[in-house]
Amino acid sequence: MIERKTIKELLAESIKELMNEITLQKITVQMIVENCNLTRQTFYYHFKDKFDLVNWIFRTSIDCIAESSSPNLPWSSVLGDMLFVMKKDQNFYVNAMNCEGQNSFHQYITEYTRIAYARELTKRLNSHSLSEEIVFSIEFNSYGAVGMIYNWIKNNMSSDPYKLAARIANNMPQCIKIYFSCETQQ
Repeated sequence: MIERKTIKELLAESIKELMNEITLQKITVQMIVENCNLTRQTFYYHFKDKFDLVNWIFRTSIDCIAESSSPNLPWSSVLGDMLFVMKKDQNFYVNAMNCEGQNSFHQYITEYTRIAYARELTKRLNSHSLSEEIVFSIEFNSYGAVGMIYNWIKNNMSSDPYKLAARIANNMPQCIKIYFSCETQQ
């Protein structure tokens, strides 16, 4: 059966293909749309800029893992799966992380991580609100986790994604670590 791709998927394939040859900083919306025979108008109907497209690629690949994970799974396993998916698209993530400045992927992944941790913890606690201490710990841990993931990407993802995930999970603040079932993970 032939799988039909959405416009967003076509644009994602296009930018990924371009990023195999060109840095994200040098890629223009015009280049993206020409590469997949679409128009700028079509691009701007779906995304506000190329960074929005890069963030959508990341979000859609990571969200499906987080949404399908069981609250009973250790966080190191869930995070390991996320990093493994990123490693499969290594060139894309290395290139995206190398583009700094306004609307950078690094800024996006930091905010995404904070929100994802809060969402996951809310799911695991079966609660709609989190205490101030837990929110602070989530924010604190998010910056550290993203910093380590950033270094991992900058080093061409040379270490095992599951080992990195276990280290990140094992170093969570205790007040959230207990809810992520991380203590037995090495």
